[in-house]
Amino acid sequence: MGNLGKLTYLSLFSNKLTGSIPPEVGMLRSLSVLYLSENNLTGAIPTSIEHLANLTIFHLHRNKIFGFIPQEIGMLRSLAKLDLSENSLTGSVPHFIGKLGKLTVLSLFANKLTGSIHPEVGMLSFLCVLYLYDNDFTCAIPSSIENLANLTQLYLYNYIDLSYNKLYGQLSQKWGICHNLTSVKISNNNLYGRIPPELGKATQLRVLDLSSHHLVGEIPTNLGKLALLLDLILNNNKLTANIPPQIGMLSELTLLYTAKNNLSGMIPEQVGECTQILHLNFCKNTLGVSIPSQIGNLNFLENLDLSRNQLIGEIQWQLGEMQRLGTLNFSHNEFIGSIPSTFNQRVSLKSIDISYNQLEGPLAAIVAFQKAPSEALAHNNGLCGNATGLTPCFPMKEKEANEIRHRNVVKLYGFCSHTRHSFLVYEFLEGGSLRKLLSNDVQTMQLEWIKRSHISDFGTVSLLKPDSSNWTSFAGILGYAAPELAYTMQVNEKCDVYGSGVLSLVVIMGRHPSDIMSSLSASSSNSIGHGVLLKDLLDQRLSPLEKQVAEEVVFVVNLAFACLHPNAASRPKMKEVSVWLSKSKTSL
Repeated sequence: MGNLGKLTYLSLFSNKLTGSIPPEVGMLRSLSVLYLSENNLTGAIPTSIEHLANLTIFHLHRNKIFGFIPQEIGMLRSLAKLDLSENSLTGSVPHFIGKLGKLTVLSLFANKLTGSIHPEVGMLSFLCVLYLYDNDFTCAIPSSIENLANLTQLYLYNYIDLSYNKLYGQLSQKWGICHNLTSVKISNNNLYGRIPPELGKATQLRVLDLSSHHLVGEIPTNLGKLALLLDLILNNNKLTANIPPQIGMLSELTLLYTAKNNLSGMIPEQVGECTQILHLNFCKNTLGVSIPSQIGNLNFLENLDLSRNQLIGEIQWQLGEMQRLGTLNFSHNEFIGSIPSTFNQRVSLKSIDISYNQLEGPLAAIVAFQKAPSEALAHNNGLCGNATGLTPCFPMKEKEANEIRHRNVVKLYGFCSHTRHSFLVYEFLEGGSLRKLLSNDVQTMQLEWIKRSHISDFGTVSLLKPDSSNWTSFAGILGYAAPELAYTMQVNEKCDVYGSGVLSLVVIMGRHPSDIMSSLSASSSNSIGHGVLLKDLLDQRLSPLEKQVAEEVVFVVNLAFACLHPNAASRPKMKEVSVWLSKSKTSL
């Protein structure tokens, strides 16, 4: 190799080279680019490298090089990019690095460097990228680095990463004058003091990671001026006061972490204006009041963690409309009320934790809730459903039914719920049930046509709370429930209308109209009941219809067919059914 005196470019990148770098590499006097990265090279960097006066790029990252950074590197005055990262280099960042006046990239991360960062690094006036993270530096950030912007007039750091060291001291106000700064990562060190408001002047900033320090005070409102900011990571500090509403000005923000601080007050509704955000984590603070409904505007949000705060009130229904939401953690708060019905459609949800709240009512009818582990639902004494650790929703529904008072609704005295069987205790029916009456040829004669047309409606919607729209177990009577209820488990008024239609035909026909219902559900005609003869719908055990009664029976049949429309949206509302019945010739 030493004989290749005119060689200018040597790339042995990503091979399986072993052993040490031969000292003969120093004989390649014309070499300008040397790539030895991603091999298994060992040993020290040869001192003969000082002879490569034309070298502009030297990449040695991801090998097994050890020892000190040789002072001979300080002789490479043409060097623009130096990458010695991901090795086992020891010692400190040497002072002679400051002699590399043309250096634009200095990457020394993931080594075993210790001690201090030499102040002469601040003499690298063309430096754009500085990677020093994941070492064992124990020093303050050199003031020479902070002053570098004044010397270079916009040519400073485009990217700074000093994370995972043992740096201490305070953040300088002078970082704000680094106008080309696009990323600052100084996480997992021992910095203290306040976040300088002057950072708001670094308007090109895309990433600001100041996590895992001992920073105190408020989040500066000036950070709202960082219009290009994508990631704001401030978690695991000792920050206090409120989350500033100016956060809402960060329209490009995709990640916002303020977890594990001492933040208090309300979650500002302006957060809902950060419409590009993907990850939002405010957990382990003392945030209070309710979740602002504007959070539901975050249609790209994938992860939402508000756990371990002091949030109260009901979960806003708008939160169930975030179409990409994948993980949700509301645990260890003081939420009350039921889970909004909008979560029934949120099939994107894969993981939830709503434990340690005061929630009640049925779970949302999606896998994330139904298959959630018991610890994710624990300590919500009012929740019910088929998930592990919960009681069935049966008692809750029947409790509501027990409160109904109507002359046409049989009084429910109580219920008994068991894992294998559930029983209802109703008021004794002296006349028996409608089913028993219709199945007896003698007794059915008592239910003549005029009475049959006057049978009152029944339904399931009256048993529901106004803001409820689902059960986690099947709601309604088999054979009377709307077909969509069986596979969506969502109860609404149109399901009740369907049951009313079935009951009307049962009364007219004297039996369950299963054959008629099958033909209706398979029909593609917009005219429901088309081709069905009236005589095929009448209970043949009764005498023929008189004209006046026939008109009323036809009216009931037509109304029943309207209620049985396969498309729920095409069925009339229950209020409309009531109005039509009240306008019929015979009052109900």
